[in-house]
Amino acid sequence: MFIQKMKNYGLFSKYFCQIFVVTIILVFIISCKKNKNTVVRSDSYSDLMWFKNDSNYKNIKNYQDRFQIKYDKEIKAKQYEKAKLLLYFFGKMTIDFYTSDRLYIKNAEEYLTQNYNVKKDTTLTQLNFYLGYNYLYGQVNTKKGLFYAQKAIEANKEMPSTIILIKAYKLIANCYVESGQHKKAITVFTELLPIAEKENNLNQLGSIYYNIGYTYELLYAYNESDKAYEKAALFFLKAKNTGTYIAQKSYHIVTKFNNTNDTIKAIKNIDSLLITSRAST
Repeated sequence: MFIQKMKNYGLFSKYFCQIFVVTIILVFIISCKKNKNTVVRSDSYSDLMWFKNDSNYKNIKNYQDRFQIKYDKEIKAKQYEKAKLLLYFFGKMTIDFYTSDRLYIKNAEEYLTQNYNVKKDTTLTQLNFYLGYNYLYGQVNTKKGLFYAQKAIEANKEMPSTIILIKAYKLIANCYVESGQHKKAITVFTELLPIAEKENNLNQLGSIYYNIGYTYELLYAYNESDKAYEKAALFFLKAKNTGTYIAQKSYHIVTKFNNTNDTIKAIKNIDSLLITSRAST
């Protein structure tokens, strides 16, 4: 129909056909080029995804070796955003596996002190937190732990995240615990409670109360410790975090037994725990 109308108006000529065909080819070429560019952009970070996979960290030596090669390559190419993401993945592994890594500490600290021209985003903030965590729990270096926790809080102002803020202050409080400043630690933990309550973050509330209970225990304030542990267990249970609930509750039972030497009560508590854990799974 369209071609017939063109013929009627005397527009369907050999010249017009040539222009039409060339236009179609150009549109096709441009479309392919755009698609190619899109693929390049979407795949530009795909080569980093290996470092995000938890299962790859189980072979720590292999993970470390591959990380260092890839990280050095990105730094040399001035791909500082990619290097930042690599450090983020590596740091998260140390948190998820409850470990500390000297290689991570070395590279993360060098990266942060270079002040590369990168986005001031939550990823950068997390690097400070991860570094502080690794220093505290890997080397029991409370000075460095405090320093990078405070750096994380400062960086968090650029792009506020309540969860990062809570974690950073928990890190500060745990630095106080490790340095023997128990009352100071309890003050910080307690000040975090309304922030976590406002966010209705049940897991963080459980974690904060657990830390309060543990710190009171170090002060031999067993009544306060017992109350905090009970609240921690309650919040983990509400969050349906069964694994953490069982682990925390078990620790509480053992601790209470050590403090009271009441075997019968300890057995009853274990029975109660087993019944509750079965009901929640």
